[in-house]
Amino acid sequence: MSLTDTTIALLQNLIQNGCVNYLTADSGQETKNADTLEAFFAGTDVRVERYEPHPGRVSIAFTVEGTDPSAEP
Repeated sequence: MSLTDTTIALLQNLIQNGCVNYLTADSGQETKNADTLEAFFAGTDVRVERYEPHPGRVSIAFTVEGTDPSAEP
């Protein structure tokens, strides 16, 4: 699968998850997109960290280790 095809499939999946923030504490349900992205990066060197300040409202951070240990983070 090409990078374009992979990107389109991932974006379609994220859109289908329907994570929409209606400006209420319980809207969004970003957990679905966080799960999708974690699955996408599973088996890679990408480190995923989840933050869930409110049930169902998840933010994620990704870390990709560099190759130059003297470089700034």
